[in-house]
Amino acid sequence: MVIVYESKTGFTKKYAEMLGKKTNLKVYHVSEVSRIDQAEEILFLGWVKVGKIQGLNKVRKRNLVAVCGSGTGETAEPNPETMIARNRINGLPFFYLRGGCLPLKEIKGFDGFMLSMFV
Repeated sequence: MVIVYESKTGFTKKYAEMLGKKTNLKVYHVSEVSRIDQAEEILFLGWVKVGKIQGLNKVRKRNLVAVCGSGTGETAEPNPETMIARNRINGLPFFYLRGGCLPLKEIKGFDGFMLSMFV
C-alpha cells in the first residue's frame, strides 16, 4: 500500500507525510502516480474544492482502498454521504480531515480570490 496526495496549500501534503511516517508507507504526489504499480493499493488524500476532491480522478482507475478529503470547513464540515455521492466513491472508506487556507497571499488566481472572500 502507498499514500498518494494532491495538495493546494500544504495541509493535505502534511497529513500524507505524517501518515506515511507513522505507517512506513511510501508517499507520492499525484503527479508521480505513473511510478506506482497498477496493482498497488492506494490510500488517496486530496483537498476539497466545492465538494469535489481534487486529484481523485487521476487515481480513480487505480486500486483505491480509501479516500480522505481535506477542507477548510470549520463550522460547515461536509456531510460524508454527500461527499461520497458527489465524488462517486461508493464502497470505499471516506474520511474528512480539517485543512486550512493560510497564508492566503501564497494562493494565486481565482482560488486565492475566492478563499479571501470566504475567510
